[in-house]
Amino acid sequence: MRISHKLLLGFAIIILFIGVIGLVNWKSFKNIEGILNELNNDIVPGALAMTEMKGSAEQIAHKTIEYMLTHNPESKAEVRAAMEELQKSTAEHKAHEKHIGLEEKKEAEKLEEEAKQLISRANEIIDLKDRRVPLDVLLKKENEELREVLSSFTGYVISHKAEHLEELAIANAQVFQIQARATKYIRFFSKLVDVLDVESLFNLEGKVPTVMES
Repeated sequence: MRISHKLLLGFAIIILFIGVIGLVNWKSFKNIEGILNELNNDIVPGALAMTEMKGSAEQIAHKTIEYMLTHNPESKAEVRAAMEELQKSTAEHKAHEKHIGLEEKKEAEKLEEEAKQLISRANEIIDLKDRRVPLDVLLKKENEELREVLSSFTGYVISHKAEHLEELAIANAQVFQIQARATKYIRFFSKLVDVLDVESLFNLEGKVPTVMES
C-alpha cells in the first residue's frame, strides 16, 4: 500500500494555505496588540490627564474669583483642593512623559511650569484678599494676570489634548487597516482551500485515489 504522491502534494498545499491563514492572524494580532498597548499606556491616559488639568485650572480661577468677591472660607478651601489636584496631575504627567522622549519631556515641563504660574497668581489674589486690599485692585489683578495665565495654560492643554486625540484617530485607522488587510488575505486563502479539492487538482474524473495497492 502506498499513498499517491499527487495526493500528498495536494494535502501539503492545503496545509500550507491553512498555515498562511494562521500566520496572517498571528501577525495581525501582534500589530493590533502593539497599537492597543500604546493607547493604554500613552494616548488615552494623556488625553484624560489633559481633561483633568483643564478642569482643575478652571476650578482654581473660578473659586479664586468667588473668594475674592465673597471672602467665603469654603471657596478658599476649594481653591486649595483644586491646586493640589493640578499639582498632582502635572507631576504625574511629567513623570510619565519622561519615559517617552525628549520632546514630550520638554512639553510636560512647560505644562508644569504654567500650572505653577497659575497657582502662584491665584495665591497672590487670595493673600491680598486676606490683607483687605480693595476689590478694584483685586479685580485688576485678576483681569490682567490670573485670566492671562489661565488662558495660556488652558490653550496649551487643549492643544496637547488635540494631539492625543489625533493620535487616537490614527491608531483607530491603523487597527481598521490591519483588520481589513487580514480579512482580505484570510478570505483569499480560505477560498483557495475550499476550491482546491483533490478531484479538481488532479483531474481524477470523479474519484479520489487515496491509496493504491502495491
